[in-house]
Amino acid sequence: MEIAFRKAVENKPGDASVLAQTADFFVLARRNKDALEFYERAVKLNQPARDEATKNLREKYIRALVANDRKAEAIP
Repeated sequence: MEIAFRKAVENKPGDASVLAQTADFFVLARRNKDALEFYERAVKLNQPARDEATKNLREKYIRALVANDRKAEAIP
């Protein structure tokens, strides 16, 4: 599965939904560092939410920051 998600990101690096779905995969795989990388990239694109993957993107990003011991950055 990881290869499929990484390939999707390679094909659509400017798509916040693809990045968020990839991050969600890594959260489920308990790979928080990898998840944070993709949430961070998705948030930086600053695209409007358009599906379930991006609906709560900022909240998922904040949870990823906390899971990676970056709590100070999680406070807006």
